[in-house]
Amino acid sequence: MGNSTQNRIDFTFTDAQATAIMDHLNAIRQLLPPIGLTKKERKTLHGANVNNKAFIEDAITSINTTTEKVVPDFINTADMEKDLLLFEQVHTIQSLMEVVAQQLSDIKRLTAHELYEKALTTHNLFEIAS
Repeated sequence: MGNSTQNRIDFTFTDAQATAIMDHLNAIRQLLPPIGLTKKERKTLHGANVNNKAFIEDAITSINTTTEKVVPDFINTADMEKDLLLFEQVHTIQSLMEVVAQQLSDIKRLTAHELYEKALTTHNLFEIAS
């Protein structure tokens, strides 16, 4: 059993702070395009990593630098460049959101741990007293 007297987190949000956080998160949600994938799409659609991002960039460069008409008109390089920019923007935003999510998860875990340890100690004390 851990040290149930240790209180590593001594904090609560004020109502104003909690409201401000929720307002900011909702504002972020409102700024995002209304995209929602199905479970199947999340599993089957291509993702991007360092290697295939470089592949995508090479394809855009090739299309933009070739003088021959190799690529059909329905493949629009402006759309590809716009999508690549959005991908990079989302990647940057998501990286920061993951840091925030981990911080929230750590706060929640530590709070739960402290609560459980104190409840367990209380339970054991009542058992001893009875």
